Amino acid sequence: MQRTAGGSRRYDGSALLRLQMIRSLQNMGFALGDIPALLRDEQQAVDHERVMTTLNGRLENIDTLASLQRQRDQLHALRCLLESSWEAGHCLSDEQILALRDQYLQPPDRAGNQD
Repeated sequence: MQRTAGGSRRYDGSALLRLQMIRSLQNMGFALGDIPALLRDEQQAVDHERVMTTLNGRLENIDTLASLQRQRDQLHALRCLLESSWEAGHCLSDEQILALRDQYLQPPDRAGNQD
């Protein structure tokens, strides 16, 4: 890396490419501490097993987030149903309660999720 007369950093093409790769990996949700495992070191080849372990870990994190998002959506729908029913001065009917049970209280494979 060189500096300009004004003190700004000046990067060569390979350094710019590496910075772009790091930014792209950050945009995919990787923490800075995980990124070195995904990039080739100048002295070493990429450790394929380490790359796959890091990628699999990120995928597991995303799967967990997706599951939490589904739970959030279900809770939001339940809250909206209860609010609208109660604001109208009604309690849920037995049929509505059974439908809620079937929709929300079953294991994922029985509730229509394809996890």
